[in-house]
Amino acid sequence: MFTKKVRVFPSLIAGFVSLLVISNAAVAQALEKIPCPAHVDLQSLIAGEKEGETYECGLVTVPEDYDNPAGRTIDLVYLRAFSKSSAPAPEPVVYLSGGPGGSALHEISPGFTNLPPNLAFSREDRDVIVYDQRGTGLSNPILCGPMQAGLGVALELLPELAPDILTIENDADAREVYHVAVCAGAYAGTGTDLSQYNSIASARDIALIATVLGYGQYDLYGTSYGTKLAQVAARETPDRVRNIVVDGTTPLTGDAMVTTGIEFAEQFEHIFDQCKADPECSAAYPNLQERFIALLDKLKAAPIALDTPIVPESQSIFILVLPGIAEGLAEIGADFFQLVAVLNNKIPNHDVTSEYAIVQKVPKMIAALEKGDVDYVRAVFENAPKHPAAQPGGEPIIIADVKDENAIIPDNTFVAQSIETLLLIASQETAEASTPGQRWVKIAFDDLSLRLAGGEPQTEVLDDMIELSVIPARGKEKEHFLVYANERLPSAKAAEANAIVDVMTAAELREARWFISDIAASMSFEGEAVLGLHEQVMWAVNCPESVVLHTQADVDAAVAASPFPQLFGWDDNKYQLYEIACSFFPPTEYITEAFIIPTSSDKPALFLQGALDTQTPLSGAQAAADFFPNNKFILFESEGHVISGQTQGCPGMIAAEFLKNPGGTLDASCADEYVVKYELP
Repeated sequence: MFTKKVRVFPSLIAGFVSLLVISNAAVAQALEKIPCPAHVDLQSLIAGEKEGETYECGLVTVPEDYDNPAGRTIDLVYLRAFSKSSAPAPEPVVYLSGGPGGSALHEISPGFTNLPPNLAFSREDRDVIVYDQRGTGLSNPILCGPMQAGLGVALELLPELAPDILTIENDADAREVYHVAVCAGAYAGTGTDLSQYNSIASARDIALIATVLGYGQYDLYGTSYGTKLAQVAARETPDRVRNIVVDGTTPLTGDAMVTTGIEFAEQFEHIFDQCKADPECSAAYPNLQERFIALLDKLKAAPIALDTPIVPESQSIFILVLPGIAEGLAEIGADFFQLVAVLNNKIPNHDVTSEYAIVQKVPKMIAALEKGDVDYVRAVFENAPKHPAAQPGGEPIIIADVKDENAIIPDNTFVAQSIETLLLIASQETAEASTPGQRWVKIAFDDLSLRLAGGEPQTEVLDDMIELSVIPARGKEKEHFLVYANERLPSAKAAEANAIVDVMTAAELREARWFISDIAASMSFEGEAVLGLHEQVMWAVNCPESVVLHTQADVDAAVAASPFPQLFGWDDNKYQLYEIACSFFPPTEYITEAFIIPTSSDKPALFLQGALDTQTPLSGAQAAADFFPNNKFILFESEGHVISGQTQGCPGMIAAEFLKNPGGTLDASCADEYVVKYELP
């Protein structure tokens, strides 16, 4: 990205990238079978699985811009799990992950969610296809870590702009916009067309993947953002979509970015309705909604100061869900209930004996805080049991050991993340790289690590690390590896690296790009902490489909419509900053105001929805269901966002039965046990 000759910075965005022109020859639509990526290991997840027999992986080459099929192409990576039936149904299930920007292949990784066993029910009589949507996971990933790392280089190469950059970085909202803008500008410089990373293009991808794999019609199973994509696909490719299953539904009205600051308030309406419908709860806590409003007003005006902060157990489920509360709560204000809502949304609550669930304690907490009594609230958090934290991990890249790496101290906070990443990789146990892709990456990172340990200016080392990390964004040709080696490596190492590249196959080049992308993701300061999540794809999708089609007036209307406006969590200029961030993306000409006008569809549709969902609230799912007259709506009273990811068994069985006979009677009785039994005084 930065070269050693860069000394000008015409704006806060320009100058972060060197403009590159990529010319890709037209590539025909193609299917290639590939070994499954390391993190996609059904053999360790499900007994009896065998890659190549019960499941396979591959990639489908698609146009980045469907209106320019002879232009740049991208590869979409998929996993196909073959049906267990000897006579499977002809229509597969295609799973659509959330986000926007989430990786479906990471979502089915061992230990990640409950999704794989739920999809397994549908696999009993049909194939299941899981793929990384464009820009996510391993499908031409759009990663902002290298561009964020470039801030550290800019601060030292361009000291005259350092005060302006630091002013922005010290404002959390402005920082988010700034990082988005820097990343968007950088990808424009690599030839990536961010206007083509959206729901309409993805709907066309689904159809092409199915065609290449030999299918006609297909069923869609979407979670979170994937529910929106399923609705778009049903509208854009109606002849291909047979049925849809949606779990945690966002409507096509496109207001996802408008309501983000207030949508979790809806959860409390359902808690109060549930309590009112329970005679014991209603008798113990009468007029709960009115009392809650009065309590919020009181806490907003005068938060309860705590002499001793409430510090949850260091390994409790609360810390896993919200790491930011690890240092403790110094006061209880109205925003305390934002925290409560998020926890209720993310923690599975259907097991009423769960030691981690707190939704059943909400009425009692309200009653306690009305009296200024924080002891009960403290007990809820501080008595939480320890929870075994299981974080999914990826395969390490093996780099030569570097001596005295602990003595290297990053010379500014923006360099720190990338230097730490480099040192972590460098300090891993030395081992022989076994494949050409691993050997090439090892040579490049050996050089960076040794230069850093040798005392070379950190900005120069990091400059080359950034340049290395964006190789995958520039295209699939081997020339990008050769250019890096010739311009950035010592001659002897360049010759060694180029000799490897000269004989590398397309698959080996792809493996090297995947390794580099993993490193690029780890360079991110924020936004890509979840494996496979790509923040820039979220913006690329939400800008044309939501932000530019709404205004601040829509935000104000959403807040005014809530019975609990005290819980609105945004600053006054937040939406304006969203609009500024979106101005750095090229317009998507084929997405107009008509996009957010839902059209009725006769497709059979199953809606699975949690009543406590704060990310895609119940009201939005109900609004979407109205446009599918042939819908079946199953409510899980005790659950939050995406039932299929929170609990296994019931949602998967309901979905499989629906897909088998969408017009028949659906046995959803297992959902009846998902209720909240509220704690009484």
